[in-house]
Amino acid sequence: MSRRPATLILFVLCLAAARVALAQAAADSPAHISKVDGAAVLERNGRGETATENMPLLEGDRLHAFRLSSRALPRVMDESDATPRIELCTAAFLQNRDADQGGAIVGRHWSMRVVYAFAAALFNNFPHIGQGEANTALTGTVMRRLGARDPEATARIAHALGAWREGMPLADAPARAADHIETLFSELGMPTRLRELDFPREGLAIVLEQSLKSFNADPKREFIRERTLLEDVLQAAW
Repeated sequence: MSRRPATLILFVLCLAAARVALAQAAADSPAHISKVDGAAVLERNGRGETATENMPLLEGDRLHAFRLSSRALPRVMDESDATPRIELCTAAFLQNRDADQGGAIVGRHWSMRVVYAFAAALFNNFPHIGQGEANTALTGTVMRRLGARDPEATARIAHALGAWREGMPLADAPARAADHIETLFSELGMPTRLRELDFPREGLAIVLEQSLKSFNADPKREFIRERTLLEDVLQAAW
């Protein structure tokens, strides 16, 4: 037997073994944990979905990760079916590969930058709040309030979600995307308002102050000039 067929057989066997191991791990993972992590994966994919200047391979990773996560998340609570959890694992892997190859951690548009900054401040100051819950509690309100600052990017998100299509008013895209996302997360039992996260409203002051210092979300220090606006958005998310 030549070396090439032997290598191919070995690769196929290793791939099959890895799939079995991943299926077992996914089956053993509690559905509620997969749901929370999956929400974070989908939200992260929403940021990448707006990119228009990706290298082809990065764009392919992002698009497929978005398709996998958006398809899997509504089915992830079925304890008897490991397939959605495998798909979410694959989407997370593609996200990591995207980051390793130079993809941005945070989208360039305002709504996702602000969600990132607010969410990071939340789960860093209140340890009982997970990243997934923080993202779902913020995304709808922030997109509704700030999506119009980047209308084309928000329209691409809404289009990818099936909430907006060409020919509709561009101004409708933020609300349509926000409504769709909140409905999806609510049906999964995920929080869509900050008051559902079991922390004092007074804690919003800490969240605001720390979000103004988020270098990943705001490397050009634009947030500090928008302090009043960001405070209003944070309060509206309550």
